Amino acid sequence: MNNIDDGAKITPARVKPGFLVSGKVSKSYENGVEITFLGGLTGTCFADHLDEETSLDKYKIGTKVTTRIISVDPVSKVITLSMKKNIVGWSTKHVEQTLSKLKVG
Repeated sequence: MNNIDDGAKITPARVKPGFLVSGKVSKSYENGVEITFLGGLTGTCFADHLDEETSLDKYKIGTKVTTRIISVDPVSKVITLSMKKNIVGWSTKHVEQTLSKLKVG
């Protein structure tokens, strides 16, 4: 389930890989961008996980983006994000439909 209670304090421990989040570009690096989301959490989207149709220099500070959390390190609290269309657009419904079509045996 990808829901976070409205009244709960948002911390890196409360977000999980697979969550779809909206945020804004807060910093730009040579190898990616930093995104601020959910009222103050930050995550990094490295260049190899940016939208394939948008170059790195198009991500200006303040640009609104939709990303999917791909990893959360529980010790360092580092959050890694992806903006690739095939990852952002992923859904369990799609996977279940695809798997249901597979024939076993």
